[in-house]
Amino acid sequence: MAFSLGMTKISTRRAALLALVIILGGGCDRGAAPVTNAPERDPASAPAAGPAEPAAAPQGPAEPAGAMPTLTLESGDKAVIEPKLREWLESLDAPLELTISGGALAYNDNTKNHRLEHEGWALFVGFLGGVASSADAEGVQAKFRFWGIDREPLPIRAPGWSFILQTPRSSFDSDFRVTSFAGGELRAEITGEFFALHGTKDAPECVTPADASTPEPCFISIRRTIPFTLRVAAALRD
Repeated sequence: MAFSLGMTKISTRRAALLALVIILGGGCDRGAAPVTNAPERDPASAPAAGPAEPAAAPQGPAEPAGAMPTLTLESGDKAVIEPKLREWLESLDAPLELTISGGALAYNDNTKNHRLEHEGWALFVGFLGGVASSADAEGVQAKFRFWGIDREPLPIRAPGWSFILQTPRSSFDSDFRVTSFAGGELRAEITGEFFALHGTKDAPECVTPADASTPEPCFISIRRTIPFTLRVAAALRD
């Protein structure tokens, strides 16, 4: 009986020692990935992707910054037109980016300056003496004296009305920069400000004697400061 109990204690100790050896020896590879009972996913059984969202419709060309939006009015009534013009002025993205491309800045004997009339523009520039024979941009710049805008094309349409943006003075002796002059073509950049939008109505009741004032219903004047940059590319002729 004592022998049997002794054997039992020995067997118990061996089992405990064997378990300790297994634990200390790392009975499994620690670097091995743990075994899980999750079944492998069959790629064929994956849910089908839903239909692709349609591509966004292409947008039309964005209006360039500094461009003037078009305003078309069906009425020629001043009371109807004036509020719309104020809204149009508020919508302008200043400074305006304006361009004259083409035409000729040619000497005019009557005005004694160089004038350009092209696609609704009327621009004049004063130079000291002849400039068309200048060798380069620096030579033209040295002879510059003044510039002015008599008229510019505006995208405003109203029956019987015409509109212009006005500058604070008739001419300016600065802010005219010649960027290039080659082959008889002048390229220049003008910076300035308009100070008012002015409209006149062409109607029999608006025709007045030279010494009389224009009837109130026949003109519109809205003051608004609008900076601009005007880039000119035109032939230069004496």
